[in-house]
Amino acid sequence: MRREQVHKVVCNHGIKGLNINLHPSINRAVNWTARDFSDKPEGTDEVFLLKFKNEDQAKSFVKKIHELQ
Repeated sequence: MRREQVHKVVCNHGIKGLNINLHPSINRAVNWTARDFSDKPEGTDEVFLLKFKNEDQAKSFVKKIHELQ
């Protein structure tokens, strides 16, 4: 994932084995933990939260990630 205007990498990790789920208390968000390689070559463990405009988009995103895995 890159920032829109400056194209800086802000999220760089694989999806294989990624445990991504709908957020338990925010119905339009998903969360996951992964080793992120955007700033350091060795990576750091980070928790990610991604909010969508609505719950259907969040569910669709999770479904697509699971299909790709």
